[in-house]
Amino acid sequence: MLVGDVTEQGTVLFEARARTRVLVTEAVLPMVIGLGLGIPYVVLIRNRDGSAAENLLISSLAVLVCAGVLAFLWARQRAVFQVTATHVVKRRTLRRPIMVRRDEIAEAVVTKEYAVVRDHRPRALFLAADTSTLLTTEPLSDLADVEALAHAAPVATYLEVLRPEQTVQRWPLMLPWSHRHQRAAAVVTGGVVVVATLVAFVIGITLF
Repeated sequence: MLVGDVTEQGTVLFEARARTRVLVTEAVLPMVIGLGLGIPYVVLIRNRDGSAAENLLISSLAVLVCAGVLAFLWARQRAVFQVTATHVVKRRTLRRPIMVRRDEIAEAVVTKEYAVVRDHRPRALFLAADTSTLLTTEPLSDLADVEALAHAAPVATYLEVLRPEQTVQRWPLMLPWSHRHQRAAAVVTGGVVVVATLVAFVIGITLF
């Protein structure tokens, strides 16, 4: 859709598209490690008496499966943001759109550097009256688009850098648990990566 198109939420007044990306830690790393361990194990140990063609087929299938999973994750990260006279809408591939009425938005918090997660990109967070987050501009990376979207809020607060400790008093409900407690979240994420790697390895040697 383009600016001027008519949607169920009204005529599109502004639109921004996010660049897609794949999170290395959560998606690529476990698969790379799993393939790096699984393929040599299958080819050199489990199926060492197999023909070269058979081992090549097994390795190719494993790579195709991982490529398919990565393509799925890539598609899920595509996002289009639209502003109409009554709504701010976040449309994502393979997910339900998030539609927020503009009269429900009390404030937008805009920062050039979202120093809460590791990518530190610009971000705007649309807040309700109780400071809970209704919608964020993640995964947008263009500051101009982020600031333009923030104009949909009645009030906008601009920060050069946003850190978790800044939000406790003024916006206590703005950040999710994982962003307020980064060290604990990092431990959990590390555990997920390890488990995902082991699962990928086990599935690989089981199937092939």
